[in-house]
Parts: sequence; structure tokens; C-alpha cells
Amino acid sequence: MAKAPARAAIAQLVEHLICNQGVGGSSPSGGTGAHIRMQGQINRCFGRQFHVAAGETQRRFAPMAATRENLLVSIRKLLMRVLIVSAVLAHAACGKPETTAPDTAAPAATTETATETPAAAPADAAPDTAALQAAVAALPAPYNAANYEAGRRVFAQCRSCHVIEAGAPNRVGPNLHGVFGREIGTAPGFNYSQPVQDANFTWDAERLDHWLANPQTFLPGNRMAFAGVRDETQRRDLIAYLMVEAAAE
Repeated sequence: MAKAPARAAIAQLVEHLICNQGVGGSSPSGGTGAHIRMQGQINRCFGRQFHVAAGETQRRFAPMAATRENLLVSIRKLLMRVLIVSAVLAHAACGKPETTAPDTAAPAATTETATETPAAAPADAAPDTAALQAAVAALPAPYNAANYEAGRRVFAQCRSCHVIEAGAPNRVGPNLHGVFGREIGTAPGFNYSQPVQDANFTWDAERLDHWLANPQTFLPGNRMAFAGVRDETQRRDLIAYLMVEAAAE
């Protein structure tokens, strides 16, 4: 903006000095007066440039000054609010009544009382093994020599398919309650295989012994997937157990 006149004035001054051999010398052409006029022109140019630059600087930095002032005002307001809140909290804390902590200590025992631990409830009565073994001893030979407990353990192999309780539902095999003296293939609600339906006899200890030895040999084609009880003593104990536990009332 004001740079072009300033450059022109400087150029004229330099040219004048060269032509007149110095600023302070006198010459026929009157160098001193020209120098004074030139200096005034330079002052006017540079003065105008200074004022323009100062105005530009003030215009650029004015928003920054305003922002700084606004920031200071905000900080003062925030500090004032913090002081007010602190004073309110301090006043509230001072105004609370003193409370005593509850005494959590256990009260001292006044008298000793003897408490008698109640006796544990009796467990379910275990089966009277002696009586059951006596019932086995009353069976006809050879089952009167059987062992009740041994027969119960052998029957554990059969429990996944058979039950012996009266009225219990059938499983994979029919309910064996009352099996002795019952006609083969007549347990209520059980769907027998065709070979069993075609058979015609009544279950007794002897036929059950043959069945238990090898079901497929005794009655080929039946659905009983059981290899059998090969040991004769185990079959005796099992049959004696069934004669006691599965007997019809």
C-alpha cells in the first residue's frame, strides 16, 4: 500500500545525493534545499506507512485481547462459584448434630445356660438282613442255601431293565413282581416278542434258572439282549432273592 511511494522517495534521495556529492554539501544546484524537501517527503511516506501498520496490528490483535479478557472473566466467575459451594458445604457440615456410633460390642453373658443337643433323627431303618436271610432259609432246596445279599448284588445287573415292586411301571423288560406262578408273556401292559407270545408255560424256579443261564438258548428269537448269568451259584442266589422280594402278596 504505502511501500511504493516510500521506495520512490528513497530512490530520488539516493539519486540526489549522488548528483550533489553528499547530503550536507552546498552546490550550485542548491542540494541542501532539495535534501530538506526530500527528507520531508520521506517522513510523510514513512509516517503514513507506520500509521497503516499500527492500525493493521491493532485490528489483528484486538480479537485476541478480547478473548483473553473473556477468559479472565470466566475464570473469575468459576472461582467465585467454587468459593460459594465450598462455603455452603462447610456450613452444612458444621450444622450437623453429632451422632454417636452404635455400640456393636456383644452384650456380656449374664447367665450360663446349658443347652442339650437334640439327638439326631434316626435314619431310615435298614432292611432286616437277618429276617430276610431267614426267609431265604425257608425256601425249598437248593434255594434255602442261597445268600440274600449276594442275590441282591446280582440283581443289580437286571435293574436297568426290570423292577420288582408291586404296581411299578414296566421298563425295557416287564415288571417281575409276582413272576413265579405267572404264565409267560402275560405281564400287564408289556409288549412281548412273538416267541414269548407263542410260548406256553408258567414261570417257576427251574424254568427261570434255564432262562437266566442263556435267554437265547432257552427261547430263541426273543428280544432280551442279555448274555445271561453263567455262574450257577449266582443264579441260585438271584432266584432266591426274587422268590423273597418279588413274591406276590
